[in-house]
Amino acid sequence: MSVCYFCGYEFDYGFKPGRNAECPECRKPVHCCKNCSFYKPGMKWDCSENISENVKDKESGNFCDYFVFGNSKSDGAGARKASDARKGFDNLFGNG
Repeated sequence: MSVCYFCGYEFDYGFKPGRNAECPECRKPVHCCKNCSFYKPGMKWDCSENISENVKDKESGNFCDYFVFGNSKSDGAGARKASDARKGFDNLFGNG
């Protein structure tokens, strides 16, 4: 499953974003390095694909031809949502 790096929104299986696609939840660009399955911090230019030039802003929309939407991780947004939901449940039923 692919999730928005910025907010943790879960996209439908098989969703293929266009170059100008935005997340319906946070309105951030979907076609960016941090949402790409090739995004690997620490590798040359933070990409596991053999790109010819660095994309300086990894969070802005770009025109990389190697882009494959498939980042199953987010910046912790999804985990925070789950944790917040659990806390709300626990508070509601006196388990917290």
